[in-house]
Amino acid sequence: MVNHSTIFLRTGQAIKEWIKIEPEAYRYMQQREDLWVFVRKNPEWYRYLSREPASIKEMEVYAKTFYGKTIPQRLEKTQQNVQMIRLLMEMAGAWND
Repeated sequence: MVNHSTIFLRTGQAIKEWIKIEPEAYRYMQQREDLWVFVRKNPEWYRYLSREPASIKEMEVYAKTFYGKTIPQRLEKTQQNVQMIRLLMEMAGAWND
């Protein structure tokens, strides 16, 4: 358990500085592996979270878009899969003729 009022994180190789993040936001990100990876791949979110820890909900929306988990993205992926199945069925039907 962390007893500090803030947690300092090093933001990566490209940005050589330390940024403080509130312990609640840090723990929340540690519990959600997808958010942790998203922040590691998008280090600008370290700064956003250090200034405004409540923006973690906004970060979740961006992470969903990043991972393709929004409803329009899922529908598009499903449509692509259906088209692929139709194409395979047409090809299989052509071989039977």
